[in-house]
Formats: sequence, structure tokens, C-alpha cells
Amino acid sequence: MDELRDAVFIAQILTGEDWNEVMYYAIRSQGGVSGGGMFYSLYFVILVLFGNCIFYCFCGLQVLTRYC
Repeated sequence: MDELRDAVFIAQILTGEDWNEVMYYAIRSQGGVSGGGMFYSLYFVILVLFGNCIFYCFCGLQVLTRYC
């Protein structure tokens, strides 16, 4: 069940749907800003930037190979 929830969160982050809310929950769950939770914000920023690039390149590649 945890894997399904995690997959939903990753999809939510990659689509840009309230990814910042998930990031705030992750920071709070790890002790907040002073408890080392701010390192998780770096994970989310990298995931949003590079995850979207990889995801959209993969989708574009699929379209090009299918219709060209």
C-alpha cells in the first residue's frame, strides 16, 4: 500500500499538482526546518526540475517514434 501512495506522490510532483504541499509535509515529518528537514527541499527541487525534463523528453520521444 505504501508503494501505491508513493507512486501517487511522485506523479503528483511531476505533474506540478501541489508539489510544494507535499514538500512541506516532508519537511515537517523530518523535524522541520531546524531538524534537518530542509535537505528534503533540495530533493524536491531537483525532482521537479530534472524529473519533468526526463518525463517530457521520454513522452516526446515516444510520440516521435510512433508517428514519424
